[in-house]
Order: sequence, then C-alpha cells, then structure tokens
Amino acid sequence: AESVYTPSAPNYTTALNFNGTTGVTTAGITGIAASNSISFWFNNSIAAGGQAPLVASLNYTSSSGENFAIRLETTNKLTVVLVKNGTFVILNSNTVLSDNNWYFITLTTLTSGSNVTTTLYINETQDLTATATNHSNLSDLQNGLTIGYWTAPGAETYNFNGSISNVAIYNTALSASNISTLFNFGTPE
Repeated sequence: AESVYTPSAPNYTTALNFNGTTGVTTAGITGIAASNSISFWFNNSIAAGGQAPLVASLNYTSSSGENFAIRLETTNKLTVVLVKNGTFVILNSNTVLSDNNWYFITLTTLTSGSNVTTTLYINETQDLTATATNHSNLSDLQNGLTIGYWTAPGAETYNFNGSISNVAIYNTALSASNISTLFNFGTPE
C-alpha cells in the first residue's frame, strides 16, 4: 500500500512570539549559494505600525553593505528591500494580508551571472518577481540574520508584533512545486 503523508496539527506554542519591542539575532551565516531561498510562517497579531520586520540581514545599517529585509507595511502588504553597494531595490507585494492569520512566505533568488531574479511567494502563490543586476540576496548574510526586528539606515529600529515560525534557508532557488509542497504539508509550529 502507498503511504500518504498527513501533516500534523499546528503547534502554535513553539512559534517565536514578538511583542513589538524585541527580536532575535542569529550568528553569521556563511556558505549560502548565490541562488537561494528563505521561507517562514508568520501571523500578524495586530496592524503593522510601519516597516515591521519579519526577517532581515544583521548588517542592514550599512548603506554600502549588502543587505536585505522582508517587512510588513502599514498597508498589510509585504515589502522586500535589497541593498548592495548603496543601491536600494524595493519590491512591494500585491497581496493585502489579514491580521490574525498565518501566512507562508518564501523569497527565492535565482542568480545567473550578474542578473538576480527575486520572486516572492505568499502561501503557494507567486506575488511578485523582479530581475536586477547585482542586487543583494541571502548569500550576503555573513553578519547574521534578524528575526522580528531590524535597524534601518540611520539607526532607527523597527519591531514586529506577532509570531514567526519555521524559518528555513535553502541553498537553491526553490521551484513553485517545491514551495507548494512546503505550504501544503507544513504547519507553523
């Protein structure tokens, strides 16, 4: 008989919970391939106060560094911020997210020569894609990753209010099929 995977019931008690004043920092992350992905679940418990960070690179304060952030705006849309050598690329999602719902977010980066294609998925649906020359991506996380907060250029700190779970980094640009599998068989924990 063929076995069928049945996802477990969500266990929301182990998610990281943020109260709008705290965050988590990882150690430096090295060895990430030029083509890569990051995925995570999040639940925004109240409307964002503006630029509420979900995940970001720790060295975001350096305008000449290589940085990225995925943040939730007051419009309840996501923004992806990519910075490399002082040049900003800002990508705004199309989907309005509701408060008190879990969402599965995946950001993929496909690098071919100097061209970098960034694609944002919300749940399993592609929300936006953009190609630029030499913009930042996850391979630039040598100083670490922040979860639930970031310090913007100019040293202003922003914090997230809600829950984040199952943060994962992949050394490949996940396909739409990979993302669909992760979404359909995963649960925030």
